[in-house]
Amino acid sequence: MTADDASAIGERLRQLRQAKGMSQEHAAHAVGVASKTWNSWETGRRFPRMGNLERIGEEFEVDPSDLLPPDRLAAIEERLDRMEEAIAKLLPDEPDNEKGPLS
Repeated sequence: MTADDASAIGERLRQLRQAKGMSQEHAAHAVGVASKTWNSWETGRRFPRMGNLERIGEEFEVDPSDLLPPDRLAAIEERLDRMEEAIAKLLPDEPDNEKGPLS
């Protein structure tokens, strides 16, 4: 992610936290991270990992993907599509289910 991405996520986190009337310390505790970590996210110095985005989403009742800038989300979706294609090439074809389990 770029510094701009981290800043955009940080701004969104600040808005969510303030909307709930929480301090940074309270938000950090609710998500299960150190106050310094939350502060570094909110100020755009660092960005949360996916597991932390999921916990933030749960705590603030938002979809974790809504925390990501739209262009970043599109890049992640493209990467996932390529990974799924690569995995599909490695797996054998699925058996024909029309014949039934004992055919």
